[in-house]
Amino acid sequence: MIPKVQKRRAEIKNIVNIEGKAYGNELSKMFGVTTETIRADLDFIGMQEGYIRIHGGITKEETEHFNMQYKYHERQTNYVEAKKKICYHTMDLIEDNDCIYVDTGSTVTFLLHYINRRRNITLVTPSIALLMKYVTENYAQVFLNQGHTFIFIGGEVDANILTTYGTFFHQTVEDFNFDKMIFSVDGIDYKKGCTDVDYASYAMIKSVSKKANKKIAIMDKSKFGRVATHHVIGWDSIDYLVTDYALDHKWKSLLKQKNITYKQM
Repeated sequence: MIPKVQKRRAEIKNIVNIEGKAYGNELSKMFGVTTETIRADLDFIGMQEGYIRIHGGITKEETEHFNMQYKYHERQTNYVEAKKKICYHTMDLIEDNDCIYVDTGSTVTFLLHYINRRRNITLVTPSIALLMKYVTENYAQVFLNQGHTFIFIGGEVDANILTTYGTFFHQTVEDFNFDKMIFSVDGIDYKKGCTDVDYASYAMIKSVSKKANKKIAIMDKSKFGRVATHHVIGWDSIDYLVTDYALDHKWKSLLKQKNITYKQM
């Protein structure tokens, strides 16, 4: 590596270590180089342990961990209308009698609002938030009326992101064959694909994807351009993308190339 490049990247890492995060435009001005050069620096640093690429910049992993996991309840109240629309259109992809896996996350809880559009659905989930919504908001009666079944997968509990995980979860998943898998991740990027901050979430999606016939990625616009630590699933493994993000020609070309059907709000 060229010494001046190595020195600049070391200085960028030092800034991130002190400030918690840094943004490309500011770094470009600070070091007197092009944004393309800084972008290459950030991509390089983002591949190293302890750092995560975010839209327009880079952050320390523990900073992003706090922002994206410990603020789960705050995320639950963000983009509510967009998340409802995403879930409404996601139900268009679900058929009567489907067995579906529903991942954790703040978006998927709104699926229950529209579950009465189908009949005889078996819904399987490790999401404690989804379970609580089912129990406390009288969805048990809705499920009964529509002939649905709600199955909660147990395991170790992560109280920060309200999910079960671990060995028991993975063993239980092996007993299912899912028609559809509905999932979301912390970040989705044109080049890096779907990524997640939390290793447990990453491992769960990996495990379930092997047991699902169709994979449906649901992402609100805040997820686009973000790159987290763990690469979750490749473009070739995704069948549908449902989002409120304004997909440009580049994104649409990628999705067409990968035979991914997209529903854009």
